[in-house]
Amino acid sequence: MRFIQWACVLCWVSAVAAQDLRDPTVPPLAAGLTPPSAATDPGDADIRTVSVVIREGVPRLVVGTRLYAQGQKFGNTQIERITDSEVWLLENGIVRKVPIFSGVERRATVAATASSTPSAAQMPAVVKP
Repeated sequence: MRFIQWACVLCWVSAVAAQDLRDPTVPPLAAGLTPPSAATDPGDADIRTVSVVIREGVPRLVVGTRLYAQGQKFGNTQIERITDSEVWLLENGIVRKVPIFSGVERRATVAATASSTPSAAQMPAVVKP
């Protein structure tokens, strides 16, 4: 009889002491960040930062831990085009251009003319002591 009482007490203590273990890689909900369930589907995530990897000559978009090539889909988003400076994504019939490098713009430069470049005759002579 005494054994059964101790077994019941042990079960009760283990049930009270058992807690849901928190994932240490996920920020606590009190921090006000997105809960982990909302960030698990890459199609629902708003892509603000873009990474591109080139494998075997084919550029691929990095989303989370997966690589996607042109024409592939992740979630509701299809990759229309990948270039060296931006990625075009098709979402719900709307094409959106996402720059790879934020704040960097590609522009054509004006070629230097021959008159603006000094010739050897115009350069000051260097005298060695």
